[in-house]
Parts: sequence; structure tokens; C-alpha cells
Amino acid sequence: MLELIAHDFPVAPRRSLPFPIRPRPIAMPMLPARGYVSEHTQFIRKLLADKPAIEGVQRQGRALWWDKKPDELAAEREMEEGKVAQRAYVYYSID
Repeated sequence: MLELIAHDFPVAPRRSLPFPIRPRPIAMPMLPARGYVSEHTQFIRKLLADKPAIEGVQRQGRALWWDKKPDELAAEREMEEGKVAQRAYVYYSID
């Protein structure tokens, strides 16, 4: 195999600059550190470990408002019963 030696390639002489060259900081790394756990996540995990009843209370509250179809709610049925058919063109009165 062909080996390349540094002196085989011409290199331009270095010039000194009036300011120091600093490497650019990485704005945002592509992937977060795999072992990193945020303070918020640690807090929530500790809270759920200390008080396991919170999940049950959350499920009860969710079932009260969200785990039903709209037609199961009494208010929705009442609104459907009170609907009045709308005319095709409401801006012109036919008398």
C-alpha cells in the first residue's frame, strides 16, 4: 500500500491573526445524554413512588370528564333534543 508522508503535500505557511481563534460551541447536541434524567422527571417519579394513590385519583377524575363519549353525557343529549332545524338561508326572511 502507498504510504503518505506529511512532507509530500505542500502546506501554506501559517499567518498569525490579530484575534484568537476559538472553536464554536455546539448549539444543541443531536442526542441528549442517555443517562440524563431531568429534575422534573425525578420529582414526578419520586412523588408517584411516595404516593401511589395519586394514579387512582387521576383515573377517577379522567373518567368523570374525558373517558365518555359525548352522547353519553346528559347535557349533550338535552342539547340534541332541543335542536331546532335551521333554514337553508337565514339572512332572508320569508313572510
